[in-house]
Amino acid sequence: MFFSLNLIESYGSGIRRAKDALIKNGSPNLKFYPDNEKDNYTNAVMSINAEFLKEFNGSTAQETTQKMKTENYIEDIIINMMIINPNISAREKEKVLKNMVNG
Repeated sequence: MFFSLNLIESYGSGIRRAKDALIKNGSPNLKFYPDNEKDNYTNAVMSINAEFLKEFNGSTAQETTQKMKTENYIEDIIINMMIINPNISAREKEKVLKNMVNG
């Protein structure tokens, strides 16, 4: 169904690309559930790479909070720009944001 609607490039290509990327960066293999013949669904579970987790846990709560505040602030600005001008282009939004950052 998704292929015929042009929502995917080919059958199963997303899982293959995800698996290849995980192998490339040394992450644990994907786990697929249920692992029986009765159930008619598939759930893929991706574990966190130990190196990423180490880096993530190394950041302080203050750094994480500050980053989230900044991201939320930028999102709010973009939303407000779109409310004021629903036809605003990506380039115009980028220009406004750059002007804010650069003064």
